[in-house]
Amino acid sequence: RKVRGSARELVRLNTADPKFLTEFFQASTPTAWLERYPSWWQYELGAHFVEILSSLKGPSGISELWATMGEGKDFKLAFEQIYGLPYDEALPIVAEAIAKRLQSLAN
Repeated sequence: RKVRGSARELVRLNTADPKFLTEFFQASTPTAWLERYPSWWQYELGAHFVEILSSLKGPSGISELWATMGEGKDFKLAFEQIYGLPYDEALPIVAEAIAKRLQSLAN
């Protein structure tokens, strides 16, 4: 069974576009970012992002990311340490995967 509701809405709103998703997933979000996007996108799109990270390293990878940041490293540095690729290089790949997933769920 496919989940269609929110995926269809995200596709309709052109959020299922790799370029848009690359812009959306900022490592640091300024106030203007928070004002630009509906708050539910953080949860909906963020869940897809976390799903990809889990598939790469399992849930422990995400826990390790949080722990590394808790030790004082910023997100990008912690991401590269855990996932072995700079965030700015990984982001377009992740954005493409999320876009394809949203488009498949919307159909």
